[in-house]
Amino acid sequence: MSGEKRGRRSGTNSAGSVSVYFISVTAAFMLLTSLLIDFSRIAAFRHMAELAVQSGARSVLSSFDPVLYENYGLFVRGGEDANELFRTAAEGYSAGGDSGGALPFLASEWTETDVTESRPLADHDVFRRQVLEEMKYKAPVDLALEFASRFRGVAPAMKEAAATVGLLERMRKAYDHREAALNEALKSQSSGGEQTVSILRSLAPYPSPDLNGSLPAGEVGNAADAALRYADYVAMRQEDEAAAREEAEKPGSVAEPKPKPNPGKHTAAIAAYESGTASLAAELAGAAARARAAAESSYHEAVEAWRRASAANEEMRKMAAEAAVSDTADGPASAVTDESQQESVDSGKVESVAEIRRTAQSLVLEEAFFDRYEAELSNQRDRGLQLVGAAETVSALLHNVPSSKGMEATLRQEVGRLLSALNGYAADYGANGLVLREREASFNLHRTGDAERKAFEKQAKAEWSGWNGLIGGFRKLQGTPEEREAFGKLDRLFRENSDRNRNAEEAATRAGDAEDPSEARDEALEKAGGLLEGLEGSLTGVRDSLFFSEYAQARMTRFEPAQAKRLLEGGSAGLSPDRQEEEYILYGFATPSGNLAAAYGEIFALRLAVRTMEGLIENRGLGHPLLILAAALAYGVRNAIADVRMLLDRNAVPLSKYLKAETTYEDYLRLFLITQGGGSAIALSRVIAAIEYRTGLNFAEAYTYASAEGTASLKLWFFPGLLKVLGRTGQLGGTVKGNRYEATYAADHSYQ
Repeated sequence: MSGEKRGRRSGTNSAGSVSVYFISVTAAFMLLTSLLIDFSRIAAFRHMAELAVQSGARSVLSSFDPVLYENYGLFVRGGEDANELFRTAAEGYSAGGDSGGALPFLASEWTETDVTESRPLADHDVFRRQVLEEMKYKAPVDLALEFASRFRGVAPAMKEAAATVGLLERMRKAYDHREAALNEALKSQSSGGEQTVSILRSLAPYPSPDLNGSLPAGEVGNAADAALRYADYVAMRQEDEAAAREEAEKPGSVAEPKPKPNPGKHTAAIAAYESGTASLAAELAGAAARARAAAESSYHEAVEAWRRASAANEEMRKMAAEAAVSDTADGPASAVTDESQQESVDSGKVESVAEIRRTAQSLVLEEAFFDRYEAELSNQRDRGLQLVGAAETVSALLHNVPSSKGMEATLRQEVGRLLSALNGYAADYGANGLVLREREASFNLHRTGDAERKAFEKQAKAEWSGWNGLIGGFRKLQGTPEEREAFGKLDRLFRENSDRNRNAEEAATRAGDAEDPSEARDEALEKAGGLLEGLEGSLTGVRDSLFFSEYAQARMTRFEPAQAKRLLEGGSAGLSPDRQEEEYILYGFATPSGNLAAAYGEIFALRLAVRTMEGLIENRGLGHPLLILAAALAYGVRNAIADVRMLLDRNAVPLSKYLKAETTYEDYLRLFLITQGGGSAIALSRVIAAIEYRTGLNFAEAYTYASAEGTASLKLWFFPGLLKVLGRTGQLGGTVKGNRYEATYAADHSYQ
């Protein structure tokens, strides 16, 4: 009995041990399971919260300004409050992620939400990215290539024209300097000769009289008088001296003193001759000194001018040689043969322009020309000094004439030499002298065409006044007070954006402001060359410039030529900024008419370049390179003005006489935008200012980027205290507060 009891007690103890063990194992399993459940809930919650924040950030930017997008293709935040949008989107996403029911698996709560908006559209990097994104798929690249091909058709001819005009214009300036210096040399040469003859003419008569005869002694007017009256002077003096001796030898009374001798009967004539020769000697000495100074001075002036002429000629020689070397190295430009090219200027015409450039060598004078002229100037000086020496010799002889007897032959000889030297010098270097006439004729040999060239240049200047009148009509347009105020506001918006982006101020310039048509032609050809090169670059690698120009063409307004014509004719048309945005972007003038004037000025400059190229080809038969240049200028100015008027009349003008392509006002603005760095900082500021003015938006507060941050919590089901302890290790990715797990997530989103 007792044994049975012990057996039963022993079995009970064994069963109890198993129960305790089972309970312990079950408790541990339940603990682990509970932890795993909360861990899984936390992991799911974290994923859901992260996606909810990302969804909320996207929802914030889904509210954008529809007007700005519709008109300009740009995105900025607009509509509802960003924080409300974010919280609503995050909570909605969280609610959608929970299955609901009596025991919601992810019953989360959003305790904090915050949205920070940044990257305003006023920042150039942001604005540029949006424009590029907008135009990446919308830019009509094929149309742009077709558009470019039209202008590239004239590129080879324009390149040759620019090189030819550039060389010929430099040659023309050097030529004019050379010829002006030669004229100065001839003027000094002529002046020196005339001065020398004039100084001596009254004292040594020209033309000279015959010295074989004689004149009675008396007053002496010149060297010929002195020589011709000398023999009679000596005879009279000897006669008076003989009479005086005879009177002195007569016997007289001792008581009576000798009477005072009577003066000779020729005393007056002798005195007049001696006084005249003495005076003539002094005057001749002074005249010789002045003549020497005149000869030396004129020689040095002429030689200085000769040196300048020679230097200019050498400069021309170097320019022609450099051009020849350049032609040999590069070869003349040829017509474009790209299959995409619709049409180009005939290669024969292009070559004819290059041929004109090669004729520039004909303007250079041979060195022998200057050597001969230098020798001629030196010879004139030597002959002048010889003439002065003869005058000085006669002057010295005349000083010794009083009381002399045997000087007749010497005096006649030296006076004859003086008169002969003066005659020869005057015939060669005096007024209308032979040497001077021949020298002037030698100048005229290489100046053929100068008169006609001057006529063409005068014609070009007359035509240029017509352009000044046309462009002046634009500049006189003042606009209404409201329009001027509107441009003032636009300018303030531009400067605010420019300052924000720290742009360097770019000076706005006006094309067509040159006073001289030659200067305008040179500027036009240089600018046209840059435009065409820039066009090529834009289409082969400069994506931003091309996309920006196409964006401006698609989204911005421009002032139609018909309206411009109406204004010039005295009609009315609004000049507010929102009617000429594209012109403002290009030039940036803060006046109602300034941008229109600049646009038509630049169009005129390009047309002048094209028409000058045509003028070279059309007038190549004139032969003389400078005559061709002047005729091309007159042709270019006349036809460029006609082109602008045609553009105003019907908004179409042929690109060139040699191409069938028609160009419009829009084409030229497009070209200028593509080639003038349309995506530059200054242009971006102008575009932003124009859009701000038209929409009333402040791009500095128009944001394109959202940084969202949200804090959500999840109620823990099991052992929050234990999870809090585990959370201290940093493995949970959040914090446990009370019986809730809390985590914070951030997400960024932008329109690009």
